[in-house]
Amino acid sequence: MEIVKSFDELKKGDKVVVINGDKVNVMEFVCIHPRDCDYALFLDDMVTDGAKSVSKTKFAQSNAYRYHDTNEEWIEIYQTIIDNVNAQHHKDILWYEDMIKCLTR
Repeated sequence: MEIVKSFDELKKGDKVVVINGDKVNVMEFVCIHPRDCDYALFLDDMVTDGAKSVSKTKFAQSNAYRYHDTNEEWIEIYQTIIDNVNAQHHKDILWYEDMIKCLTR
């Protein structure tokens, strides 16, 4: 997957996936914030109002990747989660490994 570190790499409608531990968040880039160029607006299905503003600094530090919703990308996403999850979450790791097996059949 292609890592994205700057808003300058995105155009309206581009989707990114942010992986934080075992959490996956898909967001669609809308625009640079009209009142503050240090923030951008994203459509986010995990936020109740659908919109989210993200700072340049936070975005640059996140694990954001360009997203096209393909099986190959989901395999990489699940593998990244497995790599992120520590040994105490063994059942979670097995679930993600099973998802990879399902997608590669």
